[in-house]
Amino acid sequence: MSRRETEATNDRVASDREYAPTPVQTDGNGSAIAAFVLGFMALTFFFLVFTGPAALLFGLIAAIFGFVGIGKAKTLGGLHKGLAVSGLIMGVLALVLAIAAIVGGLSLANNPQIQQQFQNLLNDAQNATS
Repeated sequence: MSRRETEATNDRVASDREYAPTPVQTDGNGSAIAAFVLGFMALTFFFLVFTGPAALLFGLIAAIFGFVGIGKAKTLGGLHKGLAVSGLIMGVLALVLAIAAIVGGLSLANNPQIQQQFQNLLNDAQNATS
């Protein structure tokens, strides 16, 4: 390769570097995504057995992230506003359902008739095994 060809190639490579677009990083809405994921997890944990407290915790955090995500979506031109709103709705729904389940379970546990029926079941089970 001659010197002239080498210089032409170097000039072409240099000009390609000059005009290459620089990547632009845009602000994201991670709060909206976190609200959606946590809201989904909260509802999932609510429907699993013995995970009501986790649903309560994740629902509360999802609701907080949902409010933050909606506020951030306003400044970003509506970016992921739907995710933030759906995360907020799922979080609040899981929060309300978990509170209702915990209150309902505690009220049933304190009912004397339920306690007597439970004691009878335990006695019957113990008599059946012996």
